[in-house]
Amino acid sequence: MPYPLHQTGKVHDQGDFSETFDLTYKNNKGVLISPGTGNGSITLRMFSYPGGGENGDLIAIPIAANKKPFIIPIRIKAVTAWTGAASSMTELL
Repeated sequence: MPYPLHQTGKVHDQGDFSETFDLTYKNNKGVLISPGTGNGSITLRMFSYPGGGENGDLIAIPIAANKKPFIIPIRIKAVTAWTGAASSMTELL
């Protein structure tokens, strides 16, 4: 089975500290999470409706060190907390 193809947008890197920011692309198709060298977690805020603008639910995702990258195929508005040494998140367009 072929993997889905996506264009990618901004890549966000994480060191050893918690970080909060809005995603660059409002109409992203989700995010690719690439675990780093340390365990951590990322908390993502979804849009509350398809047009965006309102704060939606928060989803917390654990990040285990040195594991395979994985996709969260939900349009994401913001990152509200993020830890995990050397992990990264790529916006999917």
